[in-house]
Amino acid sequence: QISKFKYQETKFRKQSYQNNYLTNEEMTEFGIPSFLQDSYLQGRGGSPISHLRLWQKELLKSNEWKSGANFIILVPTSGGKTFAADVAFAQSLESNQENKLLFALPFVSLASEKTQEYKLRFQGFQVRPFYQNIGGQDFKTGNIGICTYEKIHSILNKSIQDKYVSKIKIIVIDEIHMIGEEERGSVI
Repeated sequence: QISKFKYQETKFRKQSYQNNYLTNEEMTEFGIPSFLQDSYLQGRGGSPISHLRLWQKELLKSNEWKSGANFIILVPTSGGKTFAADVAFAQSLESNQENKLLFALPFVSLASEKTQEYKLRFQGFQVRPFYQNIGGQDFKTGNIGICTYEKIHSILNKSIQDKYVSKIKIIVIDEIHMIGEEERGSVI
């Protein structure tokens, strides 16, 4: 079962420090780990984020989110879709720092940009690039793998072969609409 969430804005709440991380009341209320709040509030990996949009709040308080359901998120460009991936990754890593998470993008340029963004946003965790001739297909080490569609296919096959696929807890596929493309859709 797949849930959908749409876009709207909300207002900012008070900031404070929690465990040496800059946090705010609203993000804490919705279960966003303090290390990710700190990255958002300080603008690491992008523009500062100081409040949640209505669709983001609805997503995080939904039973589907809390139970780890699959999602397709449909919001306009710059509507905050990456937020859902960020929070899912952060919550997974907070629960177990050994978890492995994959973020698949259609183009090398996007994967390279996302790798740099996540290295800033997820400081303290190993973010590994997997595209073109970078990264190979072995994801035994690292927390977050940023890949192209073709590379994620290789990584998943290798993880099955080497018996660590159970450590891969989340896969995010960006630009899912490309599933309909004749050449790359089958890879997705």
